Amino acid sequence: MTHQYFENTGDAPIFVGGKMIPAGAGRDIPIALLPPELRKPAAAPEVPSEPSLLEQVEGVRKQSVKLITEQLPGMSSESLDMLLELENQQANPRKGVADAVAAERIRRADEALQTRADQMTQAQLDALTPEQRDALGNVANP
Repeated sequence: MTHQYFENTGDAPIFVGGKMIPAGAGRDIPIALLPPELRKPAAAPEVPSEPSLLEQVEGVRKQSVKLITEQLPGMSSESLDMLLELENQQANPRKGVADAVAAERIRRADEALQTRADQMTQAQLDALTPEQRDALGNVANP
């Protein structure tokens, strides 16, 4: 839009952008010539809104079991719960989806347990004296 319509609602003629506008009349004025206070704000470009969690999960649920299974590691626990709930609400829930969600939950729990065990082992090693570490190293590497 290079021009903006400006209407004189006053009782006397006015000059806007170098053009006279009689009282009660209007004209298209080049935007560059309008004073800033008379310019209409530019329309903000529409930013597509982020899909809701429900919409995202529903989009995943509509896919094949194989594609769903591939996406499970990147989904949050809340998304997994929602996916399983939506799938179970279907007339014919797919057993493969329920099995894949259960397997992903087990994988995550195993990973969390392994991380905790590694942290505990490291804490025990950090608590050892240098002599104890040397003795442990000699036992581990005969």
